[in-house]
Amino acid sequence: MQQTTLTPGFAADFQCIGGDCEDHCCQGWTIALDKASCKRYKKCGDIEIRQLAEQITISKDSQQNWGKMGLNEQGNCLFMDHGGLCQIHSKLGHKALSPTCQTYPRSTRVQGALRFESMTISCPEVCRKVLFSANAFQFSASQSGSNVVGLAAPAWVEVAHNCATAMLSESSLNWRTALYAIGLLAEFVEGIEKDPMAALRIEHFAQALLNKARQGELGCHFSQLPNTNNHHNRMLQAVVVWLQQNGPLSHKQSRGASRRQQAMQALEALLQGGQLQIEPLQQAQQQVLDPYLDEQPQLMAQFLFYRLYHNGFPAATDSPIAQFVDIAFDCFLLEHYLLAISVQQGQLSDADVVQVFQSYHSTRFHNKQFTKFLREILKEYRCNTVAAAVALLKR
Repeated sequence: MQQTTLTPGFAADFQCIGGDCEDHCCQGWTIALDKASCKRYKKCGDIEIRQLAEQITISKDSQQNWGKMGLNEQGNCLFMDHGGLCQIHSKLGHKALSPTCQTYPRSTRVQGALRFESMTISCPEVCRKVLFSANAFQFSASQSGSNVVGLAAPAWVEVAHNCATAMLSESSLNWRTALYAIGLLAEFVEGIEKDPMAALRIEHFAQALLNKARQGELGCHFSQLPNTNNHHNRMLQAVVVWLQQNGPLSHKQSRGASRRQQAMQALEALLQGGQLQIEPLQQAQQQVLDPYLDEQPQLMAQFLFYRLYHNGFPAATDSPIAQFVDIAFDCFLLEHYLLAISVQQGQLSDADVVQVFQSYHSTRFHNKQFTKFLREILKEYRCNTVAAAVALLKR
């Protein structure tokens, strides 16, 4: 059986903008080099590359992680030239790049005979495509030429995934209520995943949810959920404190630190005496963020499409409920960053939005300590259930 590759528009249309990138991927994090690349650079015929390769630290952790490239005082890879371009690429060509540099920001996952192409939104250009491109989630299929077949997922997984994306496509639901519906779906799925009739039952449950959505019942249920802002504000404060002490901002050369700094400082300004100032946030919600989202109605839906697709919901390592809770909490944090910048600036631009989403995911997707901390916070504040996570979406 030949493998079929599915490629979303945001991946098909992507082109690296090189030195024009506002937060390029050659700075602020460990650049792992495989054994072959280490040898190639150290023996390179180009004397400048050979001299720079002397700064490679050989660790021999594995064949793929044989060494680490040194960084300069600005935290940039030493192979980067003054124009912000990679000398390996410009002098030796794309094939001479290490697997890490050839691949990022692309990623793939294989499920049965399907190969899903994706990209990480810790790259600013990918983030722009995901959030603002009209064809971001128009898919193309092609034969990969490979006969490698991965572990096939149960039939209910594809059904549940399609039902979740159908919630986001439902015109009668705003993004908050759609995410609420996905939470209910995750809760239902987790209880019946071993049932031989799971796929059919999921279809019936999702159709019932859509019927309630179209009749206005789902929106009514969501509006009646309790608001626990005081509880959430303490969680937010704990996250801000952790990022100050342990996160990328405590390491000035870490990737995205300068871009995160604006959002962090704006949020810190609203945490006076350890208490979040609610009134400025409420004003920013009504006067800045809500009007902006009205002008960009696709933004949050496309972000949620991305998270479901990129993570393979619900067929990931974590349970469907845990995946949903993670996404809901990320939306909660992202919204507060956007609100804090709205308070500070009195307005919100597309560039601000890209900065917040991209810089946040530079930590979220690439810092295991931060992910571990978020799980601990969710557990400590008993926010690791669908009901508690849904409350995070309330305004």
